[in-house]
Amino acid sequence: MPNTVTTLLGFEHQSDWIQPSNTGDTGGGSARPNGTFLMTPATHEMPAVAAIPASPATFSAQGNYPYNNGYWYRVIPGAWDAMTYFAYQLQFMLPTSADLAASQAVEFELQQNIGGHIYNMAWQADIAGTKLWRTFDYNTSQWIPTDIPVSITAGEWTVVEAIFLRGESCTLTHVSLSLNGVVYPVNVTRPATPRLESDYLHCAFQLDSGSTPIPYTCKVQGVNVSMMPSGT
Repeated sequence: MPNTVTTLLGFEHQSDWIQPSNTGDTGGGSARPNGTFLMTPATHEMPAVAAIPASPATFSAQGNYPYNNGYWYRVIPGAWDAMTYFAYQLQFMLPTSADLAASQAVEFELQQNIGGHIYNMAWQADIAGTKLWRTFDYNTSQWIPTDIPVSITAGEWTVVEAIFLRGESCTLTHVSLSLNGVVYPVNVTRPATPRLESDYLHCAFQLDSGSTPIPYTCKVQGVNVSMMPSGT
């Protein structure tokens, strides 16, 4: 990559992930009492280079009712308004066949608010439903399937890199999704969502409970974000 790229490593080591009640539920939230959703950071020292950590973070989900989902996000400190190219990298593993069977979906996202617009960069592995990877249309609050199949094996890492581009005309493009080294071009472009909020950049992770919420865990490592401005 050009030397203008900024890469932030090892978010799984941070303890400042926020779990805002039942924000991740279908329809954007629920008034019902939330389940128990916990994030335990990786405990070893952060690596000096982008390497596979030896001790991953653990996200655990215990839904309190059907489709009660655990959503965590982390504020990325700094001013990133000039950045238009984003790469979100992570590796996740559902450790056992019981964890895999209990998971409705695994999701991750970046979200940037800049200039009164939200640019939502979200992906979902729809494990129990369509068995396809889906992108999120923030304007309609709908998950839109791609033709990329979900292929997740219990006890094995899924290595992910998602590429996004923020366009000049208030648009956001899902450029590609890489799974275990296989790159799938996507090139889905949507308009940003008008929203008068302070500028921010967040990264997020989510575990979805199914129709019968069974507790399960997901291991996560290598959570890195790379960014660069346009014209580089």
